[in-house]
Amino acid sequence: VMGTISVGVFVGSSMSVFLGGCLAPLSLMRRAMLPFLLIAGFNVVLACWAGGASNAAWWSVIAAAFPYTMAMGFFCPICQALYLGPFQDLAGTAAGIAALVQTLAMTLGSAIASQVWQRAPHPRTFFLVLAGGMLVVQLWFWALLGLRKRGGRRRGAKAAAAAG
Repeated sequence: VMGTISVGVFVGSSMSVFLGGCLAPLSLMRRAMLPFLLIAGFNVVLACWAGGASNAAWWSVIAAAFPYTMAMGFFCPICQALYLGPFQDLAGTAAGIAALVQTLAMTLGSAIASQVWQRAPHPRTFFLVLAGGMLVVQLWFWALLGLRKRGGRRRGAKAAAAAG
C-alpha cells in the first residue's frame, strides 16, 4: 500500500522532467493547476460518496492519495526551479528557507487535519481535509504567482541585473 506513494512521486517527477524541456517553470505550473483542481474536486466527490462507507474502507484513501502524490511529484521539481532560479548565488540559503517554509506548512496542515479527524473520524473527513488543502494551494498560487505577467521581473531585479 505504501508503495503507491513512491510510484506516484516517480510518475509525477518523470512528467515534470519530460515537460520541463518544453515550457518555462511558471508556465508549466499554470497549466498543472487544472489537474490539481480536478484532484480536489475528485476528493469532494469521494467525500460525498463516502457518507455510507465504513471506516475500514481503506481502498478509497489510496484512490484519493495516489493522484495527490503524483501531482506533488510533478510540482516539487518545478517549485525548486522557481525558487532557486532568481537566487543562484544563494542557492543553499534559498533551498534552506524553502525547506523551512514547506516543513512549517506541512506541520500546520497536519495539525489542522489531526484536529478535524479527532472530531469526526470518518473517511469523509480525510477527503474533505485533502480537498480543502488543495483548494488553499490553488488560492495561494493564483494570488502570488499565477496572475503575474509572463516574463515580468520585478523592477529591483531588472535594475540589479543592469548594474551588475
